[in-house]
Amino acid sequence: MKPGEYILAADPIVCNASQQTRILNLVNRGDRPVQVGSHFHFAEANPRLDFDRVAARGFRLDIPAGTAVRFEPGDARTVHLVEYAGAREVHGFQDRVNGPLGRTVPVVETDAIGGTAGIDPIVEADLVEDYDIDLPNKSEETIGFHTTFGVDPVDESLPPKPHKVRQAEKSQTPGPDEEQDS
Repeated sequence: MKPGEYILAADPIVCNASQQTRILNLVNRGDRPVQVGSHFHFAEANPRLDFDRVAARGFRLDIPAGTAVRFEPGDARTVHLVEYAGAREVHGFQDRVNGPLGRTVPVVETDAIGGTAGIDPIVEADLVEDYDIDLPNKSEETIGFHTTFGVDPVDESLPPKPHKVRQAEKSQTPGPDEEQDS
């Protein structure tokens, strides 16, 4: 072995393979961006994030350790969550649990699984159409990030799709027939 040399296993290591996972939809109803870290108890995330908190109890984002996901104002996204392991104790955060998590709420006890958490499908039908993202939870086809950590819960290469265009976002560039002030 040489100093600094990596000796890798022949097969990729799949993180969180034995843990329960969930996929939830959420909307940032706030007027500021919200960032949630990889090990934050997702049910205690910023109250302006609108999603099924009962379904998220005992879960964290299924992303690499030390990373975070940013939710811009008005963003509606699908996130992948993974169950806490080990002693299943949560301390700090927003001081709502501060101790053992107890049992995880089964999927049958929440309507969040199925893609409606955080979005009222009747009132916000346009959001349901615009943000219906169907991602598999794990990918077996490639080696690398997707195999090791599952599907990226938020595809940062895709811009958010606001359901309404705000006045400030409209182009201020004059058209070809308009004169530009100097």
